[in-house]
Amino acid sequence: MELNLGEEQGTGNARSDEGGVRHSNQFLETYYQQLQDRPARKTWEDFKKEKESNLEKSAGGSDMARYRRELDKDREAFLAKKQKDGKESKKSKKDKKEKKEKREKKEKKSKREKREKRVRSISPHARETRRRRADDSD
Repeated sequence: MELNLGEEQGTGNARSDEGGVRHSNQFLETYYQQLQDRPARKTWEDFKKEKESNLEKSAGGSDMARYRRELDKDREAFLAKKQKDGKESKKSKKDKKEKKEKREKKEKKSKREKREKRVRSISPHARETRRRRADDSD
């Protein structure tokens, strides 16, 4: 890969980057060369293997394996409990929904009854007066 390090007109032996920082061509050439000569980065698989081997060395292989088995066992127990609770919660959700619908229906009925009771409690004379006022306002 060849880099174009052309000089800007009127700047002499220095080059201005976008940020306004001026560097000599020699500096830029060495910098770009260092970027090109960098060792390639490890792949994710290589990185994982290296970390895994370092972990096994520091913790001891058998201790780590035992610890992993313990974690797996705990995780399986947790997931089994969660699934069991999930099935029960579906029932309870259905029960809650039914109770809510029943309560709303009851509230609706009580509101209707209150309204009817209020209408019945108004005397015929008051009803007639209200009607007259409504007719007069038109």
